[in-house]
Amino acid sequence: MNHYQLHPLKHPNIIVTPPRPSDNERLAELLSDPRIYEQLASPPVPYLLEHADRHLAKVIPKSKVILQALNSTQDQDQLISAEGCPVSSIREVREDGSELLIGDISIDTVQSRSRRYREDENGRFVEERNDAKQPTAPKEPGDGVVEWAIGDWLAPSHHSQGIMTDAVDTIIQDWAIPRMQVQKIVCGAFTGNPASVRVFEKNGFKTKSIIENAVEVRGRKRGIHIMEWLVAPLVADGL
Repeated sequence: MNHYQLHPLKHPNIIVTPPRPSDNERLAELLSDPRIYEQLASPPVPYLLEHADRHLAKVIPKSKVILQALNSTQDQDQLISAEGCPVSSIREVREDGSELLIGDISIDTVQSRSRRYREDENGRFVEERNDAKQPTAPKEPGDGVVEWAIGDWLAPSHHSQGIMTDAVDTIIQDWAIPRMQVQKIVCGAFTGNPASVRVFEKNGFKTKSIIENAVEVRGRKRGIHIMEWLVAPLVADGL
């Protein structure tokens, strides 16, 4: 596998690559689109070139560290584990060979939106659902394993083409499972964004809870749809 890009399965003209410094102008353009930022909690509005530069200055070094570690062991027969995913930028390869940034997908352990909204004032996890578990309740599948978070966005011009569904599948199946040994992934989508929910449902995510008025984003309370994915052996064994 080429570490520098992944090809989503059903779209030969779509690749997922490491972020690049030259992405800054396109990134600022896309994240200034209300059709994108209204479904995201973190981007500042307006999203300026300086915000894009700051973001890229943070994520590019992380990607390079992972790639350097993998390149140093590329002659080994055994598949080497990675501590993260070095590719996150979704690009369309156009007929002239140029690559157009059209979206982003990331997986990590530090930006779990669902984790933030499941902690009480003492930092302990709380159950949001009406059928809250009692302390003596049996463990559910996935309890006790490392929880990763996945987030994504896509240019509106490329919606409804199955691109993000394929990108999520590719990141999980071609990287997160074999390279990172990921067993559990959570994601959050704002209520009122059924398309995002459907993308994750197609990739085997199940709804864990829907939290109304979970967070204030740009002066408006938003609900969160929390979803969870477990690797097949965990689901089968009930671990």
